Amino acid sequence: MICPSCGTEMAATSTFCRCGARRVGPPPTEPVDGIPRLGYGITALTLTGLVLVVQLAITIRNIVIGDLRWPWQLLITTASLALVTLPALLVAVALAWRGWRLAVDRPHAYGGRALARRSLALALALCVVNLTAIAGRIPDWLENARIKRQARTRVLMYKVNDMIARYREQYGAYPERLIDLQELDPSIGPILDTWHHPLVYTPMSAEIASRGLPVPFQKYELVSRGPDGILGTEDDIVMRDGLIIGPTPLEELDVDAGEQIPR
Repeated sequence: MICPSCGTEMAATSTFCRCGARRVGPPPTEPVDGIPRLGYGITALTLTGLVLVVQLAITIRNIVIGDLRWPWQLLITTASLALVTLPALLVAVALAWRGWRLAVDRPHAYGGRALARRSLALALALCVVNLTAIAGRIPDWLENARIKRQARTRVLMYKVNDMIARYREQYGAYPERLIDLQELDPSIGPILDTWHHPLVYTPMSAEIASRGLPVPFQKYELVSRGPDGILGTEDDIVMRDGLIIGPTPLEELDVDAGEQIPR
């Protein structure tokens, strides 16, 4: 028996403890049947319900104040929220599964088998909805990523244009190769676009400018090979005389890009 006063062990037949406390009745007995634990199922249901409430509240708000049609707004909102809520739902799935298995294997200690099963079903259903929304948004995300890469490459090309102009002001001529820009700043290395391809730089001449091309140019041409890494295709980004004009056919380029800037 443990003394409730000082916490030390005392004999079951003793009336007094060493601390002076006096026993006034028989020691308490352990309960014959323990209370079944419901923690896993309740936690899983609470977490799943919280995710559902948050998703519904934000979705309804976006549908009310948004300009897009509600099915599209629902897809956008669900996919965006799924990046945050999916980890919480996976935790709820794990908790519900654990609670259900314990209730099946050890029913004397764990209860709430039906609660855990329903929590598991709800969490899995929400996971499927969120994964479906993410799958529906993947093409848009890829397209947005492509547009962002194009924008960053254009910004890079304008910066290179500024460096080329500074080089001309300082040395009186355009550089023959981009690597010559190291004379302005020795830290300048190979200039790569956002697809990790070296920019193609071609100094232009009056002979090239007289080929009847849409935009006359007599200075230089700067080309990004685009996502495919192939020169002269539709996804090239072409700058001539500081202006981005579009793709350039391969036969109009007189140089090999690989010779201009080493990787």
